[in-house]
Amino acid sequence: MVKVPKYYKSIDNKFKILDLITLDHNNNKMYHNIRIGGKKEGCIVIEVDEKDYGLSENYKIAHITSIEYNKNCNKDGNLQSGEGTIEMILFSLNVTQHLCPWVTVFSLRDASARMCQENGPEINLSDMSIALYGKTWYERHFNAKIKNNDTYELYKRFLKKLKSKTFKNASPYEKFSRAFNIKFSENIVLIYNNSETFKTFFKNLNETLSKEDICLLLQPWISKFIRDLILERNFLIENEWIIKNNKIDIELDSIEEGQYRQYGGKFKNFIPKIKLRKIL
Repeated sequence: MVKVPKYYKSIDNKFKILDLITLDHNNNKMYHNIRIGGKKEGCIVIEVDEKDYGLSENYKIAHITSIEYNKNCNKDGNLQSGEGTIEMILFSLNVTQHLCPWVTVFSLRDASARMCQENGPEINLSDMSIALYGKTWYERHFNAKIKNNDTYELYKRFLKKLKSKTFKNASPYEKFSRAFNIKFSENIVLIYNNSETFKTFFKNLNETLSKEDICLLLQPWISKFIRDLILERNFLIENEWIIKNNKIDIELDSIEEGQYRQYGGKFKNFIPKIKLRKIL
C-alpha cells in the first residue's frame, strides 16, 4: 500500500488541510486521514474508511480521533480559544464532507480535559460542562448525542438529579464535604446551603466566580460527583458520541506538495495522534 498526501488551504487562507490517502496495490482508495491546522499541523484529525464504501452504513461515519486547541492552529497563529475552537471544528466537519461527500455522521469519544492553571492537575471538561450547563461541551455546541439511543435517554434521565430538591436535600454540606474530602470557604458554603438543587448551586457559582476560580474549585471532586452520584456509571468515556453536521458547501485551493511514499516509510509532515483534549 502507498500513502498519497494531498494538500489544500481554505479560500481565506486561514487553515491548512492535509488529506493523507491510503491506496491499495490496485490504487483503490482505502482510508482518508484528514488533518486540519495552521502553523501547528494536525490540530484536528478525522479518519474516514472508504474500503467498505456502499457495503454497510458504517462507511457514512467519519471518526474524529483528535482535537487540540492551540493559538497556532490557524495560519496566522492567533486562533482564539472557545469560539475559535468551534469555528475550527465546524470547518473540519465541512472539509471532511467536501472531500468525502458520502459522510453524514461524525463519531468521537469525549475525553476532553484542561489544566486550571499552568502545570496543575487537569479537570475533565465534559464533567465541568455538565455541572455548569447540564450538557457536555459537544452537546451544547454541536448537538452531539450518545450513539445508542436507549443509553442516551438513560443518561438524560440521570441528569435530572441535578434539578431534584430531594436529591440535594439528601446531601447537607457536612455529608457532602466528608463524601468528597473537600472543605469550602465560608462564602461557598453559604452558596451551597442556600441552593435548593445542585443545578442552582452550580448556576450560582457560575455567576459569582471567575472561570479560573470555578475550575480550581471543581477540579478535585467534580468527576467523582458527576460519574458516581449523577450518572452512576462511566457514560462519558465508555460511549461513542455522534454529531450530525449540516453540510455547508465550501471551496478549497489545492496545493502541490508532497509525494508518494511507501507504507511504513517516513512521510513529510506526518503528525502523531494526540488525545482529545484542551478544547477550551
